[in-house]
Amino acid sequence: MIRELHSISNLPWCIIGDFNDLLSQDDKRGLHTHPNWLCRGYQEVVAECDLMDVPLEGYPFTWIKSRGAAHMIEERLDMSLADPGWLHLFPVAKLTNLVATHSDHSPILLCCDPMDSRYKTRIFRWSKSRTRQNCEEKERLRVTLDLFRGSNEPRDVERYMEAHTDYNKVLIKEDMYWR
Repeated sequence: MIRELHSISNLPWCIIGDFNDLLSQDDKRGLHTHPNWLCRGYQEVVAECDLMDVPLEGYPFTWIKSRGAAHMIEERLDMSLADPGWLHLFPVAKLTNLVATHSDHSPILLCCDPMDSRYKTRIFRWSKSRTRQNCEEKERLRVTLDLFRGSNEPRDVERYMEAHTDYNKVLIKEDMYWR
């Protein structure tokens, strides 16, 4: 599929999503290694199409199976790949791993151009004056989720699940505020 997309046009391009494959063994944590021949095949396609992995900021894995179990697996299945032309057009592009609320996949956010600082300041002041407590609570919970996200220790899994539940409650409260 990636090869087909590459052959369609010479325009700069970027693709993002769940590729359901790994570029390297570093993209997996868990019991069994990913077959090297699959990694090599994926690497060959990426190289042949002159694509580069947009670096992921935040937690390194975007998918989890069996959280809290001894056989827990984490992988980086979700990513963004871009060609040099696209990266030249968007030199400050960044990919961020966000907190998942109801999925085994973490959402990823590709920001191509930072928001104009004139507007960012104004928006921040407006929301800070009305929802400061919610923002602080969300940030505290994000830090807690990141801290315990990859741990398999029973107490850490319990803390993660508590923070996850609290994070969802804050999101619901925030959603109700904006309606």
